[in-house]
Amino acid sequence: MGVEFDGLMRAAAGIGARSALEIGTRAGGTAILMALSDMDVTTIDLVSGYRDELACQWGVGDRIRFVQGDSLSAATIKQVGQASYDLLFIDGNHLAADRDMDLWEHAVRPGGIVALHDIHYNAPDSAVPAFWRHLQQRRPDVEFHEEHIEGGYGIGWFIKR
Repeated sequence: MGVEFDGLMRAAAGIGARSALEIGTRAGGTAILMALSDMDVTTIDLVSGYRDELACQWGVGDRIRFVQGDSLSAATIKQVGQASYDLLFIDGNHLAADRDMDLWEHAVRPGGIVALHDIHYNAPDSAVPAFWRHLQQRRPDVEFHEEHIEGGYGIGWFIKR
């Protein structure tokens, strides 16, 4: 995902992003990339696949906070708290990206970035591409950006007003 992620990381640097909330951790590669870009990262996932030792090897273990839980549950929301973030990166349940957006977009400061991964992942178990198109239609006053490489699934983002 490195090259596909570059445009988003340039945009984050452009707004001076120092904090990120990630929905969908998997092994933690994206969280590590964000932490390497000088962000403190809170990342949420149902399964504890996050590799703390890998983050420590990269020297960013102290910049990443892993929260194990359902991003849509009240318990997880309470555990994450009321922090404000510069970047929201949604890459969790491909059938619940809309609900993650509804629930977590408020945590992004005005002028921060809201991003979705897998905007070109056209599979039966993914509603992300349709949701991305819906967002673009629903918010005509927002400038949308996309990064997509051949073989990748695409990242889309916008600046929150």
